[in-house]
Amino acid sequence: MAGWLATVRRPLVATHLHPDGDAFGSVFALYNLLRDNGLDASYWLPEAPPPRYGRPLGGTPFPAAMPSRAAGPPDAVIALDCARADRLQLPPGTRVAGLPWPLANLDHHQDNPGYGAVNLVAADACATAELLFRLALALHWRIPPVAATALLIGVVADTGAFRFSNTTPATLRLAADLRDHGADYPAVMDSLFFQEPLGLLRLGAALLESAELAYGGRLIYAVLKPELLEQFGVQPSETEDIIDVLRRVQGVEIACLIQPEPAHTRFSFRSRSPALSVADLARRLGGGGHHAAAGARIPAVPLPEAKQMLLDLTEKVFSA
Repeated sequence: MAGWLATVRRPLVATHLHPDGDAFGSVFALYNLLRDNGLDASYWLPEAPPPRYGRPLGGTPFPAAMPSRAAGPPDAVIALDCARADRLQLPPGTRVAGLPWPLANLDHHQDNPGYGAVNLVAADACATAELLFRLALALHWRIPPVAATALLIGVVADTGAFRFSNTTPATLRLAADLRDHGADYPAVMDSLFFQEPLGLLRLGAALLESAELAYGGRLIYAVLKPELLEQFGVQPSETEDIIDVLRRVQGVEIACLIQPEPAHTRFSFRSRSPALSVADLARRLGGGGHHAAAGARIPAVPLPEAKQMLLDLTEKVFSA
């Protein structure tokens, strides 16, 4: 990776569709690291980050696109936290197939096939942000406080504030190291967990009210309809962790959120059981992810059919 970076001057940093905290944090961290270390980097995001990720980084949400100030287009693409090439979101008119620039693939998903010209995939990392921190240290880069804070956002988001099973002793040491580099831990924790919009909290209550249980309470699922977002004044980008209101129900081993979209139906999965991998469920729907958090998008189907698909999908899991 060090040798490859030495050959580029204007890298474009990108990530996957529907970015989460690790994706947003990693993109903004690498953008700042690259610029701080002499490269004329730019980034592209499929949507602007919600305010909770902007507040710890100076109080102003960063835009979805940050064009390079250099003359000419990017000369490379760095894909972050994106397990599959077909999920990578690039500027309009640009596709991975036929990409005119070399692509580097940095990720921590176990099912990443290594689609880049250069690949740095580490499934043992708790987040792509951890992988970037390792890379910055290996390259002896200066890590400014704003980049350390962005990396901490990624780590905190993907470990559920150090509550999930991917939190290891190394993860906690990583958080301490980021603090040593100036990461604003109080601001990150306050913004991510103690400044939720009232509408979002009411939306969570509505999901619980409509949630259904199956297999003796081991499976819980709910439908996040577009009209619910409108009713409570919630933006889609704010619902990244709304599924956790389902996962917290006592006795639940797998939680699923079904989200109808105009052309697709999304399934988001979370597992609370070390023995049950939701990545396997998501792959059977053409998606993927981690053992405890995964998702898939299929062509739009009626809600009754989507629910039955979920029940059929999980029947063997719970009858084993």
